[in-house]
Amino acid sequence: MDLSINLLRDRTTAAFLGLLLAVALLRLVELRISKRHQKEMAARGAAKIDEPKFRWMVLLHTAVLLGAALEVVVLRRPFILWLAAPMFSLFLAANAVRWWVIRSLAPGRGDLRTLSLRSPS
Repeated sequence: MDLSINLLRDRTTAAFLGLLLAVALLRLVELRISKRHQKEMAARGAAKIDEPKFRWMVLLHTAVLLGAALEVVVLRRPFILWLAAPMFSLFLAANAVRWWVIRSLAPGRGDLRTLSLRSPS
């Protein structure tokens, strides 16, 4: 019995860590899209606005992913199916909306940073 519990814990932990890795990879894809949009906007005369708190937001988002991984691995949190199933569905729905928004924005308009496009006077 103890072996089967450990195998289940190992599988669910690996699945959760895989999910966190997928989230991190998707964020990197978003950064790449954002960089491409920044270049397109810069070609049209946009200027990046200095955002001193942007690095802190990046650090916070990174820390949340790392903290979630550490919580499961170090504290050996149990897998709770009745909670995991609806939360995974919510995660999928939220990401579907997130990518719908990213794809719906006009080319060169969606960006993680703030840019100012000067209008012709």
